[in-house]
Amino acid sequence: MLLALGVPYALALGLLVAVLDLIPLAGATLAAIPVSVVAPLHATTAGIIVAVFFIVYQQLETQILQPVVYGRTVQLSPLAVLVSILDQRGARGVLGARGAVPVAGSLQVLLRGWLAHRRPRTPRSDRHAAPAASPSLG
Repeated sequence: MLLALGVPYALALGLLVAVLDLIPLAGATLAAIPVSVVAPLHATTAGIIVAVFFIVYQQLETQILQPVVYGRTVQLSPLAVLVSILDQRGARGVLGARGAVPVAGSLQVLLRGWLAHRRPRTPRSDRHAAPAASPSLG
């Protein structure tokens, strides 16, 4: 997109975006800052288009892509991932959001273990057990 808009140093900026986007949760925002500063220097319309692109891209990534990927990795539902990230991001900021998925996964394991322990156990079949000895009369 930067090449199509004629933004100078488009390849270098694209590489910077690719590297910074590897940082979970904050990478797209960090990448948008230098690109959104350089693009308007070329043309105002290019700056607006780049800013809108990064806003849409970041929203799609954080609302759709990350919950699905994190959910498959930690075996949580995408909704649980999204809720845990949003909850921790609001409570503890970006650092809290980074630890939200592992904490949610740990809580899920603990809850499943506790629920499995609390379930009533079905009686075991005793057909393979040795017959009870009959009392002897003698």
